[in-house]
Amino acid sequence: MTFRTSVPCVVCLLVTWACGGPVSLPDAKFPIPVPPDAKLDDTTYADTGEDFMGQFRTVSWTLKSSKNLDNVIAFYKQQLPEAEEGQTEEGVVFLKSIPADSKPKEKVMVFFYSNDKIYVSQDTLKQQ
Repeated sequence: MTFRTSVPCVVCLLVTWACGGPVSLPDAKFPIPVPPDAKLDDTTYADTGEDFMGQFRTVSWTLKSSKNLDNVIAFYKQQLPEAEEGQTEEGVVFLKSIPADSKPKEKVMVFFYSNDKIYVSQDTLKQQ
């Protein structure tokens, strides 16, 4: 059996591999946008307390971007137009998004500490 691959296809695959390709967020249950230049720095997991809905799982990702913080915030505002914008007591800008297919209390949060520390989290009802 002989396989033939076009040169442009091979070049495209090599460039994607060499540049790292797009970042995907491990264990994301909702479509969460990631800036094209961002790098995944860390992933953490936590099971939070129970309420009448059940137990929640929080997955958090820390991203780094080579873009300035204003460009990163603009990217997320464009990608999550339904998101509510807020600010922590420490002055950190954040976006809170409720995905259309989420259950009550499920959400996605994006905190913009700096271009080297973009904190994305997802709260989902833990499967029993």
